Amino acid sequence: MHEFINSPFHIGALAFPNRLIQGPLAGYTCAPFRQLVYQFTPPAYCCSEMLSAHDLNHQSAEKARRFIYRAPEETRLCYQISGHDPHTLALAAKKLETLGADLIDINCGCPKTKIRKKGAGSALLEKPSQLLSIIDSVRQAIRIPLTVKLRLQ
Repeated sequence: MHEFINSPFHIGALAFPNRLIQGPLAGYTCAPFRQLVYQFTPPAYCCSEMLSAHDLNHQSAEKARRFIYRAPEETRLCYQISGHDPHTLALAAKKLETLGADLIDINCGCPKTKIRKKGAGSALLEKPSQLLSIIDSVRQAIRIPLTVKLRLQ
């Protein structure tokens, strides 16, 4: 197991020194938490907490700063976005790419009722054609690697 975790890998054109990825966790994986991860266990990359694509597109920069701030020591950062509308997700992904994101991750794993009611998170897995449209729209909007978070049970 140790050998696997420490082996390098690629996502698109990005090369990573190991397979340790700090996953997104709503309410916790803000910049100070990610800084601790980098300090004690340097990962391949860290993920932001889940960000609403709608909010990213409509909030003021001041209000969004807590969620999009990137500490200088964060060598690779993935921003995770959620939503149900392809255009909204594509705009948010493009905005994050412009702000320096290394990767974008679409959340298709959150089981929380308040997220699923909006047609986001794991609810997207019940609508494959909509999910495909979202992935296609985001992929066309950005040049950086794109991943999709799934939760298998």
